[in-house]
Amino acid sequence: MEKPYAVVHFFEQNTYSEIPSNWLMATDESTGITECKWPPTLIKNFNFQFKNRITPADNWNTYKVKIVRYCDTLIQARKAAEDSESSASEAPRGKGHRSKLPSATAAAAATSKHSLTADNVSSDNENDRSDNGKKPVNSPVNDEFLMDDTLVSDHSKSMTSESDSLIIDGDDDKHKLDSCLRLLGTLMVDMRDLKERVVANNDANNHGEVLNEIRSNIKNDLPLNSKEEVSAFNTKLLESKNYCQEFVKVIKQIGGAHGKEYTERVLNTIFSTSFAAENSWEGKKTKYKLNDLKVVKTCEEVILEKFPPWSSAEFSKVGTNWFRLGNQRAGLQNKQIQKQKKHEDTTNNDLE
Repeated sequence: MEKPYAVVHFFEQNTYSEIPSNWLMATDESTGITECKWPPTLIKNFNFQFKNRITPADNWNTYKVKIVRYCDTLIQARKAAEDSESSASEAPRGKGHRSKLPSATAAAAATSKHSLTADNVSSDNENDRSDNGKKPVNSPVNDEFLMDDTLVSDHSKSMTSESDSLIIDGDDDKHKLDSCLRLLGTLMVDMRDLKERVVANNDANNHGEVLNEIRSNIKNDLPLNSKEEVSAFNTKLLESKNYCQEFVKVIKQIGGAHGKEYTERVLNTIFSTSFAAENSWEGKKTKYKLNDLKVVKTCEEVILEKFPPWSSAEFSKVGTNWFRLGNQRAGLQNKQIQKQKKHEDTTNNDLE
């Protein structure tokens, strides 16, 4: 079974890097040279594509590499790439022949327009470099896709101001510089990952605010007072999954000690007394039929889930009886309203 990551040596850039193994292409058995794919410049979500081993697109660049080893994890591959780079840097190299791609994680530091690179501090004159030290325009070295300039500009400016005094002719200084670049690149990748998580968290928070607003609207719409209001509410439940989910939450907040009480409390919340007096559960004669509506079926599912012994037949029986007594409740409500009004009138007269 092929391991998910590999460490390769880029011939053209003369450097080592970790790479998803599915980015490797055909290998020439006679020369041992393998072709690999690498994203073009300004690609979005590079970190996500790299870590998740996204299949290369047709427009990706192709490079010749030599496979050093395969690794089980990205961390192992990154460490192996750094070790290979360090070992290679021990060999004497002239000016212009130093490594240009420390690792994929350091590419963010090595390619930013304002970041510190080996080219910035290893030569006083660009013309002193050999052709082997030059970097191709669309190579992995020059790809500016790992990090926005704004995230690293402060670090880059401070490091660039100090770089003029650095002398890196010795291998030890070069090794230290490469280590600093790798560390900076790793920090930048971590910052990019953090930024992506913050964006995802903000999206989740925004979605939560939308759901809270839907739930608030549902509570404001209840109780339903007419056929038109019931029909419109039922349509929202049928067409919007979020609306239905929030309606279920509202029902669950009502509660009850047993199935009968739960059903009656839910019906009292959803339908007004005047609506219940004018309509029926089964829609007999010219009255509006309720028992087949989505709003009623949703209530039934929630109540039966809360009280498993409670059956659909019992739910229907309580619903039928609740609507049948709608006129009685409406009359009682009117009497209570009249009584309350009479009490208020008497109180006002006494005050006068």
